[in-house]
Amino acid sequence: LEVNDVTTVTNLTLTINPNHHLIINGDLTIGSLGSVVVESGASLITFDGHTTTGNITVKRTPTFGTVDRSIGKYSIVSMPVTSTLNETQDLGDLVYEFTEAEENQPSGGFSLITSGTAMETGKGYFAAFSPAEWFFVGQPTVGTVLEPIPSPQNSGYHLVGNPYSAAIDVDEFFSDNPFASSIAIWDDGGATGGTKQSGAYIQVNDVGSVTATSNLNGDSFNGVIGTAQGFFVETISQGNIAFTEDQRVTGSNSNDNFFRTSPVASVKLSLGTAESWQETLVAWEENASELFDVQKDAKLYEYESPYKLYSIMENQYMAIQTVGIDHSEPILLGYEVEDTGTYQLTLRESNFDGDLILSDRLTNKQYYLQPGDVIEFYSNSGTFNDRVLLENSSVI
Repeated sequence: LEVNDVTTVTNLTLTINPNHHLIINGDLTIGSLGSVVVESGASLITFDGHTTTGNITVKRTPTFGTVDRSIGKYSIVSMPVTSTLNETQDLGDLVYEFTEAEENQPSGGFSLITSGTAMETGKGYFAAFSPAEWFFVGQPTVGTVLEPIPSPQNSGYHLVGNPYSAAIDVDEFFSDNPFASSIAIWDDGGATGGTKQSGAYIQVNDVGSVTATSNLNGDSFNGVIGTAQGFFVETISQGNIAFTEDQRVTGSNSNDNFFRTSPVASVKLSLGTAESWQETLVAWEENASELFDVQKDAKLYEYESPYKLYSIMENQYMAIQTVGIDHSEPILLGYEVEDTGTYQLTLRESNFDGDLILSDRLTNKQYYLQPGDVIEFYSNSGTFNDRVLLENSSVI
């Protein structure tokens, strides 16, 4: 629904239900003792230059929230309103912030936030032992929100969050932030324990997206970042991450999303078992170089996982690597596994018309890959960065 001005009646509540949206092109006036409630999965869009009188309430349902706050699995959350009324302790019994400059410290860059700290618009927070539902009270966020980002000192990943009461489009986000190379979204549906490292990350750039996933949580990204969603952004320099009104979209704001496919020639491989796995993506694109390309390449955001799969470029572990369309050198794939055993290397998605050969240099076997192929292999525990090669045999 799209309207000009909205005035609510005294003592009545205007509720925007899940999977619905309200766009207000003019002023929003909330009557005495009245209220406007944006349910989890709904969207409200207002605009800079117009007036909002009174506060709205935005609800969001944590994946592992409970009435008694008994489950200690983490979500990343942000404040979808402009207000000083929302405090971090409302998010859960344990709330952490992240500082990239301290990532090499024993804390890994995480620090526990003391009770009574007001949330900041545009910032992301880790929260655990959360209530069954979050309630954010304040004015709808309008205009451009700038989140200062210092020069990268470690991984280059910084914790930010969607400040609006509507989802934002990832492609528009990258267009407005040319110094941002990729994002990493916490998928708490893959969490297995009560630590900050117990979930999985969906990593996204302009080329595509990869995740660590399972049959339990499935794919969970559709090209947008939902209301109150915090996420990591990988930057190559100092600057201001810009959230703009043009990034906002209606719909696509539910907790259940679907994976997007790569728009360029690419293959998505995974390592793991039939029940769970981690993916990496290799792409071929005309304007890609042999070096790191912003928004075409994404460094692996590392966290605790029973297995990791990545490509290697300039001694960096890559979640997404894009090479030139005429790239003829084999691409080195590396992996890590916690336990000795049998694993599956699967070609999960192919948007590539050429001939691909996967070489196992330990067994001296070669595999001509087809979509859906599953290669079972035995591995000792550890890190292996010189065993597997991926080659485009179509390039002479």
